[in-house]
Amino acid sequence: MANLLAEKGEQVTLLILDNTGNSFYPVSSEINIIQQPLLFGITEKGNMLTRKFSFLKDIQKLKRLIKILQPNHIFATDYQFIPALVLAGAKKHSKIYSWEHHEYSWLKKNSFWNTLLKYSYPKLNSVICQNNTEADHYKKLASVTVIPYLIENNSGKKSSLNNKTILSVGWLIPRKGIDLIMIAAKEVLRRYPEWQWKRKPCETC
Repeated sequence: MANLLAEKGEQVTLLILDNTGNSFYPVSSEINIIQQPLLFGITEKGNMLTRKFSFLKDIQKLKRLIKILQPNHIFATDYQFIPALVLAGAKKHSKIYSWEHHEYSWLKKNSFWNTLLKYSYPKLNSVICQNNTEADHYKKLASVTVIPYLIENNSGKKSSLNNKTILSVGWLIPRKGIDLIMIAAKEVLRRYPEWQWKRKPCETC
């Protein structure tokens, strides 16, 4: 999405708030990239008091960054960024969206973060989810938009099926349903033994 907006002449900034290295995906040269590691107190170091101090200190850093960038729209990709943006006053000048790409029940949060999220979500312009099941978790708190991962093929083009190969790409953990893929593969390959089913591990999928 960032590349597409940049190609249309929109000014886009990727604000990376961790120690991530080079992007796995190609990023347009028109996109401004700023890396500023902010943990917002989510660390095993220190104690409860020092972590809360770190949380407040990082919010002030985020506030200064927003003041410099002056964005019209902000898309937050992890739950800790949502309260941080709201408490940093980003809503005064920007529309804020939460991009929920994690399964709701997978990310365990303590009472501190759950309280902050209940306060912050109603202040968002929208919560973007990948399906209706995930959207149901947020409808009581905020406006919700569903953008599914699956895209319909309207081109009219279909695979020739000449290679007789099925490729699965995914993170090899139970949450991704790899066990169900194996069951499906067993049945498919029993019926069509001339086919192959290959898998490609992907830690970011």
